[in-house]
Amino acid sequence: MVEVRVHLGHSEKRRNPRITPYIFTAKGKHKRKGIKITHLARSLSEACDLLFHAASQGKNILMIPSQKEKRKKRKNLY
Repeated sequence: MVEVRVHLGHSEKRRNPRITPYIFTAKGKHKRKGIKITHLARSLSEACDLLFHAASQGKNILMIPSQKEKRKKRKNLY
């Protein structure tokens, strides 16, 4: 996740307020740019719980990365 820069969030003015519990304070060069760092462990844990629950109910799961560089690094889930 770090390799494809999932942890880098949007600037504060573009951020959804509901994402606040998942954000660390920014450090280093990102602090100057106003970019927040996402709490990957918490985000991944909740995402895994959600996917497990959906899969256990037989639901289909479709994951589509929104940025080109992330699309190149995606993995097949089946």
